[in-house]
This record gives sequence, structure tokens and C-alpha cells, in this order.
Amino acid sequence: MTEQAEPNAAAPKSPIIAWVFAAFLIGAGLLVLILAGIAFFEITLGIQLYALGADDGAPGGASSVVVAHVLNGVELLFLAPLPYLIVDAVGSYLRHVATRSKEMQGALHDLKGLERMTTSLMIAVIAADLVQRTLSPSGLTQTAALFDSLAIVVLSLYLLVLERGPRA
Repeated sequence: MTEQAEPNAAAPKSPIIAWVFAAFLIGAGLLVLILAGIAFFEITLGIQLYALGADDGAPGGASSVVVAHVLNGVELLFLAPLPYLIVDAVGSYLRHVATRSKEMQGALHDLKGLERMTTSLMIAVIAADLVQRTLSPSGLTQTAALFDSLAIVVLSLYLLVLERGPRA
């Protein structure tokens, strides 16, 4: 019997690709840190404004500024990890495709999980934006409420399809 070579052994390994991937991971990690820093700054600013007595209780008054800062911070916290997770999952998948790895199903599963998590985070961001618009001094228009609600429903249905669909 002749022995067959492993598919990974025949695949070329390029150090340039590895360096580019590492650079993207570092860039995405820095973006995560920057977004998280801005998010904590916004939340801290909102808390400081509240502590300084900016909450006057009047509708559309200074309290809406406090809530706006906190909700902006929460939105950024939701979005902060996405750049790193996207680069990591896509890079892992492409690495497994390029080397014809046996763990390709695992990489595809990670990519599908990232898709579900991204969809969930987009729903949360739209919901936080809807709350922020509702509490803003200008109020919430019917058009904005309709489109934000429609986006939440569509993304929720898409998430349901992703969750109930076949697993990778």
C-alpha cells in the first residue's frame, strides 16, 4: 500500500500572509480598545453629568443629555468587539480553506456563530438608538419609529432563520 500525504503538508505556507493577518488582528484589537475607551468615556460623562445635578426631571431637558451619553456609550460597547471577532473568524476560515484543513467545519461553525452574534448586536444597537430617540428633546417621529421597528423585526426574523437553520 502506498501512503498518501496529508493535505496540510502539500499546502504552501506564506509568511507574508501570516504577517498581514497578524497586522489585521493588531489593527482590529486597537480599534476594539479605542471603541471601548470612547464608550467608557461617554458612559462616565453621562454619570458625571447626573452626579453634578444635570438631571432636572423636565421632559426633554438636561436629563435627556445624560441618557443620550449613556446610551451612546452602551451602543459603542456593543460594537467594540466586532472588528476583532470578524477579522479572527474570517482569517481562521480563510486559513483553513487555504490549507484544506480537516477542521474547516469548525471554522465554518465559528463564522456562522459570528453571523448570529453580529445580528444580535445590530438588533441591540437599533433598540438602544430607538430608546435614545424616544428620550431626546426632539422626540421620536413616526417614520423613525416605523423604520427602526421594521429593522428590528426583519433582523429578528433573520436571526430566527440563522438559529433554526442547519448547523455548519
